[in-house]
Amino acid sequence: MYPNAELKQLALRKMELRREIAARRVACARAAEHATKPLLWIDRAVALMRRAAPLLPILGAPLALLATRKSAMKTPIIQSMLKWGPLVIQATRYVSSAFPRNTATRPASSLRSATVSR
Repeated sequence: MYPNAELKQLALRKMELRREIAARRVACARAAEHATKPLLWIDRAVALMRRAAPLLPILGAPLALLATRKSAMKTPIIQSMLKWGPLVIQATRYVSSAFPRNTATRPASSLRSATVSR
């Protein structure tokens, strides 16, 4: 049907295309990994805030007293917390409200067992 030379050229082109596709897949995977790094940081921050939530009322008073001192206001950590704290709190509230924790629906397996059992 096809001459042997054309078949060899088509086979070579097919191998080149497969290499290009493999290289693009690797590049896309690296780009996706790079793009999701901030999401991983936000996820870790939300998890940390949820773990620290019970301790915040206990630590609130000492931290407030510490923050009112003038020497404490000069430390870079306190300055950055005062600068970026409200933004981080709002961002974590926004992210946590976007993914509700409670679901009112039952799992599909329990629905099946309720309808199948006689």
